[in-house]
Amino acid sequence: MAKVLNVNPNRMELSKLKKSLVVAKRGHKLLKDKQDALVKEFLVKARAVYELRQKLEEELASCYAGFLLARAQTLPQMLEQTLMSTSGDIKVEVEFVNVMSVRVPKFNLSEQSAELNYGLGTSPGSLDVALE
Repeated sequence: MAKVLNVNPNRMELSKLKKSLVVAKRGHKLLKDKQDALVKEFLVKARAVYELRQKLEEELASCYAGFLLARAQTLPQMLEQTLMSTSGDIKVEVEFVNVMSVRVPKFNLSEQSAELNYGLGTSPGSLDVALE
């Protein structure tokens, strides 16, 4: 619902209201452009996340298949001991990017290679493939 203004009916008030209307329309257009740019940036990121998720799910499926094969070939205690000895580190660095005066976080993952810290004689080769 429109807001009722209590103004004097003269030319000065009319010119002030017209200027105010012009400023309001310009501000509205700027906010709309900002919203459009942010939505566009969001959709680009959403598409990238979707593609990465598809690749990740494919890799996880093959990894689970390798773990199932390794579980079938070894004793549960041996498999648990082998899995407890492996390690890997990931560092997450956060950087902020300015998109239309909005600070958007950008994450950089620095992956360090995981070393196999178990005896190769006691574990099946399918476990090595699954861990890689």
